[in-house]
Amino acid sequence: HTRILKKRLKKVKGIKLVFESNNFHEIVINTKKTPTKIINQMAEHQILAGVDVSKSYPELGNALSVCVTETKTKEDIDNYVKALTSHL
Repeated sequence: HTRILKKRLKKVKGIKLVFESNNFHEIVINTKKTPTKIINQMAEHQILAGVDVSKSYPELGNALSVCVTETKTKEDIDNYVKALTSHL
C-alpha cells in the first residue's frame, strides 16, 4: 500500500517526496505549509496526517512522515490524498 500512496502523492502539486528510495511503511514528504498546520487541519476531519519530523530533522524543511500499512484500503488512501491536497 505504501507504493500506492507514494505513486498518488507524486502526482500532487505542492508535495515533494524527500526520499525516492524503497520504503517499508513510511514516506517522508515536504510541503510549503508547515507540518503542524497540516496535522491540525486534517485532525479537524479525524484524519491523522502523519508525524512532524521537521523539528528533529530541520534540514528536511517542512517534512511530514506518513505511514500506511495493509490495514488501509485504496479508498482510505484516496481519501487521505484528497484531504491532504485540500489542505496544502
